[in-house]
Amino acid sequence: MFFSIIPLKAIPQQGYEETSALSLAPITFRSGYLKKWSTKGPVGRWTKKWIVVTTSDMVFYFKSPKDSYPKGYLDMLKYNDIVDTFSEKGSEPTTKDHDSPSQRCIFQAETEEDKLSWMSTFRSAMNRAGMNGLRKRCLEMQATGRKMRMQSMLYVRVAEARNLKPHSDAFCLVQIGAQTVSTQTIYKTDSPLWGEEFELDLTEKSASDIMEESVNITVMDHSGRRDGIIPMQQLIDQQPNEQWYELQSKKSEDFISGEVLVELTYTPASKSSAALLSIKLIEGRNLVANDTNDLCSPFVVIRHGTEKKKSSTALKTLNPSWNFSTTFELTVDNIKEDVRVIVKDKERTHSTKLGQVSFSVSTLTPNTPVKNWYTLTGRAERRSMMRREKSISSNEDLSLGDIRLRLKYSETQILTLDNYSELWDLINAGDYAIIDALGEVTSDRDGVAKNLVRLYEGRGKAVDLLNHLTEREISSTASEDVIFRGNSIATKSVDNYMKLIGLKFLYKVMARKVKEICSSRKSFEVDPSRVDKQEKIDENASGLMEATTAIAQVIFQSVDQTPYELRQIFSGIQRGVVKKWGAQNIVRWTAVSGFIFLRFWGPAILGPKLFKLLDDHPDVDTSRIQKMGNLAQFEGKEPHLAFMNPCIEQNQDRVKVYIDKISTAPSSAASPNQTRDHVIDVEAEMSLLYTTLCRDRVKLAALNQEKPSPYLSKLETVLNAVGEKYIATIENQSLK
Repeated sequence: MFFSIIPLKAIPQQGYEETSALSLAPITFRSGYLKKWSTKGPVGRWTKKWIVVTTSDMVFYFKSPKDSYPKGYLDMLKYNDIVDTFSEKGSEPTTKDHDSPSQRCIFQAETEEDKLSWMSTFRSAMNRAGMNGLRKRCLEMQATGRKMRMQSMLYVRVAEARNLKPHSDAFCLVQIGAQTVSTQTIYKTDSPLWGEEFELDLTEKSASDIMEESVNITVMDHSGRRDGIIPMQQLIDQQPNEQWYELQSKKSEDFISGEVLVELTYTPASKSSAALLSIKLIEGRNLVANDTNDLCSPFVVIRHGTEKKKSSTALKTLNPSWNFSTTFELTVDNIKEDVRVIVKDKERTHSTKLGQVSFSVSTLTPNTPVKNWYTLTGRAERRSMMRREKSISSNEDLSLGDIRLRLKYSETQILTLDNYSELWDLINAGDYAIIDALGEVTSDRDGVAKNLVRLYEGRGKAVDLLNHLTEREISSTASEDVIFRGNSIATKSVDNYMKLIGLKFLYKVMARKVKEICSSRKSFEVDPSRVDKQEKIDENASGLMEATTAIAQVIFQSVDQTPYELRQIFSGIQRGVVKKWGAQNIVRWTAVSGFIFLRFWGPAILGPKLFKLLDDHPDVDTSRIQKMGNLAQFEGKEPHLAFMNPCIEQNQDRVKVYIDKISTAPSSAASPNQTRDHVIDVEAEMSLLYTTLCRDRVKLAALNQEKPSPYLSKLETVLNAVGEKYIATIENQSLK
């Protein structure tokens, strides 16, 4: 009955201290008691709180419904995830390295049903906050007369690592500022293969802030961690480019990590007073873990000339809050000297430097406070913490391994939606002729598919587009043996759409069963090379058979809960293959099972954390059951699983019945009226599509020469018209 909401970034708490529970009544969406895990003090504990979820972006919690001020509050716009938390201790999830203990909120409901209901409420609140954020952005643009905004994104692909310690259980954290994402854990290998992709939204940061950031890469396992940093400056205008980087120990004297939030104010001299420099050190985040518990006790020393000021020590935290203010008097002798803010870790007998940042008074505007996050560095000549692959030093034993990454930082200029109206009309004309052509020429089918799915879903037309794409692929495929087997734009689009709209359905249907199996701690390993005794293999085989049957039963019973839109798409696919190859051809079922089993149920069981089914990745023994996700027979490469084949054969008829049912489109009256779990920025998606079409315009023009189309012929004119709107908007904004 535990669940957590996870922040996208650190959240300042200010501005609502005088809000009472009663005053929130007009905007209350839901209220009630939940237990909340408190980490204040040396020992965590559960406390009962009155939770008020509002129709705005905020959630408040009070000691009772009669309180005149809240104990705390959460800005849902800053939270991006909600997960089941399977811990009875409460404090356990807050120690995960990829979560911020001070920001992650853990709740406990009285019953499982109550927990699911509250999780749905929080999801709706996050979705509502996202929509409010988009509306607010649009209103601000209207109020200021601006026609364009900027979106900044960091794309990261964590491919693989090599030469780690033998038998590592490794996962990778990617961190920039307060945003952190993590890969799944790969067990018992020194060369883990992840192949996971992430997108981090940096839009709220200014360009100068982004330039000060570093991408912090941490490869972790049970025996330690290996770290590295890539300065953001190296990524500007870079195309995605996989490279090998050398990892470095966090305990290396060269390793620096973290940021400090500092406010500086320069007051010039007057007739009655000397010039002053006021410094307020507010907080830090993501500092280097420097003790055996992967924490530190940081304090700050501020130096200017011969003067030195020292803050208090924040105990056992990587995200300290100091709120330390001090003032330096500036003289002719010291005004040209830099101010150094040095962060140190207090240990029993000495202190260790964690990093520093320097400021020049000459860069400050008089009487104007400057408040920013600053990335810590080492001494004056700081070495890069992560280097491109090069020859290893003579002592190769000191190497901690390498990691292969692809990173790209991009800035997108986004116009208001009306500027794209002519382009939108064109891509929908001629039975999606432009989209079909783009699918043929693009080298990034997955990226284009994701863009199209989000754009058309945001405009309420995704099902129409996907029905067209799948129908076109069926008509152009000669053999039923290869239908939807390639990485076509149709296959990629349906795959992305299932993930976009199906996660809530997936969680509702499968989360409890996956939790039950993974928390049982049973081993399902039946590979003789991994298990010594035959008796243990037989025991594990029995458990594997039982768990697989249970998962299949959950899937078969989920027909009525299958999203209306997916059933429409599957209905179109089955209708198309039956028309072409006949009702008795097995492709009637395999065409749909290739999506629902191989690309939905199977991957979800294979990576339950990635699909929000679990708060963490399952251990190596439990993960063996995930091989059964597609209900296909085992042959050749895994003969030790052949004992499962009779069970699979017995369920073939049930699989066919299940596929026929989910491929029967319900009446339009059965369409669910439910809140989506995703917020789509249609303007941003249109801007991305425009950029893609411009990138591939030469290929599209060549295709038009080969297969003339009036729509492709018109495309160049429309793209030029949108480009002129960009130029005019930039010129107008620069004049204001």
